Amino acid sequence: MLDDSLTAYKWAWHNAAKFGGDQSKFFSCGASAGGGLAVSVANQVIKAGKASKIHGVVAMIPVTAHPSSIPAEYKSQYTSYTENASGVPVIDVDTLRIFYETAGSDYNDEKGFLTLSKHLHEFPPTYIATCGKDPLRDDGKLLEMILQKEGRKTKSDFYDHVPHYFWLFPGVKGGKEFVANVVKGAQWALSQ
Repeated sequence: MLDDSLTAYKWAWHNAAKFGGDQSKFFSCGASAGGGLAVSVANQVIKAGKASKIHGVVAMIPVTAHPSSIPAEYKSQYTSYTENASGVPVIDVDTLRIFYETAGSDYNDEKGFLTLSKHLHEFPPTYIATCGKDPLRDDGKLLEMILQKEGRKTKSDFYDHVPHYFWLFPGVKGGKEFVANVVKGAQWALSQ
């Protein structure tokens, strides 16, 4: 999936002018596994020595870490896998286990788990949205902590009592606010 995402990113970057786009305002964006791909695309672009080709990242409820490979200094702050192991809507820890096993994830590979990257000190401005009743909550929070430690610009929004992807469900309070905040987050990333 990362290879396909990188191919799409490169195509879009090279063809931006054909569609009225601006190469100097490119950012990656995604939610959940797509949020993990958004941060991983940025990481791979930076790793290739082309950091100037990605201006920002918008990561909603992203996959960025795995409990078995959390950097030691952050382990005590990574509690969402325990707190939201079961009894939460949409996804729980067993769902994630099946996803990672099916995808053949290597828990020590920065391509799948960005918090292991050696390139976070070069990251562009990054907007992160997290949800309280989500086992991935601390993936986003951990990413923000590491980026801030590296001196990178971050902006985040936290939605305490709601599950993974809550904004997609009609009638769930806060959905419109979430979408509006993501737009503001993208605008913020592009304005830095």
